Amino acid sequence: AGYFAFSDELIATICYALSMGLDAIDGTVARMFNQTSTFGAQLDMLADRMTTTCLYVVLSTMYPDYWYLGALGIMLDIVSHWMHVMSKGEAGNVSHKTGRNIFLHYYYQFPYFMLTLCIGQEIFLLKYFLQSYLSKRVSWANDMLSTFPVWHILFALYSLKQLANFIQLLEAVDYYASKDLAKKQAKSSKSSSKKPKSK
Repeated sequence: AGYFAFSDELIATICYALSMGLDAIDGTVARMFNQTSTFGAQLDMLADRMTTTCLYVVLSTMYPDYWYLGALGIMLDIVSHWMHVMSKGEAGNVSHKTGRNIFLHYYYQFPYFMLTLCIGQEIFLLKYFLQSYLSKRVSWANDMLSTFPVWHILFALYSLKQLANFIQLLEAVDYYASKDLAKKQAKSSKSSSKKPKSK
């Protein structure tokens, strides 16, 4: 997809969509053939992050006046997922697909909800990637994607996906802050217990 990003938007989008489709079923296929692994789970998450990052970079090149939106999207996506996976692993969770927050819990426990938000995010970003191509060759599609209700639905799905990212970042930060505080309190309590009592 990246190879065709600036030469053929349609082929790039087809390749990107194919990648998304394979990503949606790889976990199911791995479980079906009992081929799941920790390495596979990590690789799957990293592949998702890098794919979305590349799309943000391409969009930042196409819309240089709004490069900071792409930068914010990349930072939130990578940092939130990395901290979330690390915190769940340190906490002893079998899978990172869990959360204390009710929205995040629902997001991870109902795969079709997560899948809907992920697809909505990608289509929302691809809409801007294809905007020039569609406006010249398929104007009706560009008009449909740019007006109510389609654009508003896609924007809502994109926003909810960013909310999930932000919440999992907050949960990870809270976990590490609580862990550090507990260590500090334990150390302080241990030190105070060693002090000789005054007569």
